[in-house]
Amino acid sequence: MSNNDFELATVHTTANPEPPSNPTTPIESKVDAKVSSDENKSSTPVEIPEESDGTLTANELAINLMKCIAGTGALAIPYGIWSVGIILGVISFFVVAVLYILSAYQLIVCYNHTKSYKTTVKTNNDYARLCFITLKNPGYVIFNIANVVTLYGMAMGTMIVMTDFLDSLPIPASNHTLKRALLQSLITIIGLIFCLLKDPSLLVAISSFGLAALIISLVILFFYGVVHFGFKFDSSFWFPRPKSILNNLGVFLNALAFSLMCLSQAKHVKKAYQKRITKTISVSVVIMAIIYIIIGLVFLSLYKTDNGVPGNILAALPSSSIWNTIISVLMVITCMGSFPLYLGPVHELFDGRCGKVKTNRFFITNPQYASYRVVEVCGLSVLAFIFNDFKAVLNFIGSSTAVLVNCILPALIHFYLLKKKLSFTWKCVDWIVIVLTSILMVICTIVSFKELVHSI
Repeated sequence: MSNNDFELATVHTTANPEPPSNPTTPIESKVDAKVSSDENKSSTPVEIPEESDGTLTANELAINLMKCIAGTGALAIPYGIWSVGIILGVISFFVVAVLYILSAYQLIVCYNHTKSYKTTVKTNNDYARLCFITLKNPGYVIFNIANVVTLYGMAMGTMIVMTDFLDSLPIPASNHTLKRALLQSLITIIGLIFCLLKDPSLLVAISSFGLAALIISLVILFFYGVVHFGFKFDSSFWFPRPKSILNNLGVFLNALAFSLMCLSQAKHVKKAYQKRITKTISVSVVIMAIIYIIIGLVFLSLYKTDNGVPGNILAALPSSSIWNTIISVLMVITCMGSFPLYLGPVHELFDGRCGKVKTNRFFITNPQYASYRVVEVCGLSVLAFIFNDFKAVLNFIGSSTAVLVNCILPALIHFYLLKKKLSFTWKCVDWIVIVLTSILMVICTIVSFKELVHSI
């Protein structure tokens, strides 16, 4: 694949079947030629008004995507690398990074090929719309179910983790259950306010601070580990522990996952930066993969004890330590920046059925939209309070629906939308991804389901 294959092009279509009077560029001609007759049966090209400019620059897109990727999952990476071994851990990160960059490219190219097409489905979620155009109603239904399950699971897990961090603070309370309920109520109110913001550009400041909070937390953990534990390394770090590979591949699959948020962020990019979207995404994902590998190696050597490596490296800090307090507060801020980004694509599924979204300077003002978000966030909060040991459920969701929406569906959409014009190489790439990730999904789902049943 040449570098030109990764250039984004805008499709210009008109309702008039006559050839345009102005000559088209080679890129436009190439893109227009890829629209097959099969696509026209499910969606008809229409002339649409010029879209207004977006709100995100390339740097702001990178910040939002890196914030979607970054989070408390970083605290489990040392345990994941210790479980599968350094060699397989490093390979897993780069393989997953390549898969996710490829899926982002597939989704963005297909989105640009079809964004001027009218469909009967009512949704503001462009990923769902692509599934309907390409895979018809079955694909649309499968995506929506997987989308909602995955994102709600991630949001619930984030809310549980935020409550756990606050609950670990040295706050005196005679009733622990009441204390946890009050702390989670505070988190719910803040999360709801963020979910009512009108567009992702308003989250850039929060996302930027969240990234800074994560970095500060890891720096504190680093120096604490150096002072109290020191570096330790032995040859066993290179190789996987017995029966630990399949149980922990979800750590790497979930660590870099962002495909569900990809189009929701990319469509807000300003026109001047749209040709750089794929490059921006690629750089962001590779940077995060390298950062995660470094985090895994450094903290593995710092926090490995005779009992292994904590699943959450914060468990190595005494709850009474001032450093535990600082890190817990910083990690709550980090998670709070991620919470509304997880729910954004779900909101698009609902918003598309209720007419035009009304906003003021900062917030959504439609009563039905606001009411939905209130019910949604409060419902997630109740479930997170009841099922506050959500690790087994989250692993099951990450091993099943996350693989489906991050790897399998983008390859299927890319193949069926453009199959008559794709090169043999691209067809092979699509089907290799579909087959291998499907096998991986089945195996990981079975293993994680057994763990889920065992944890009940």
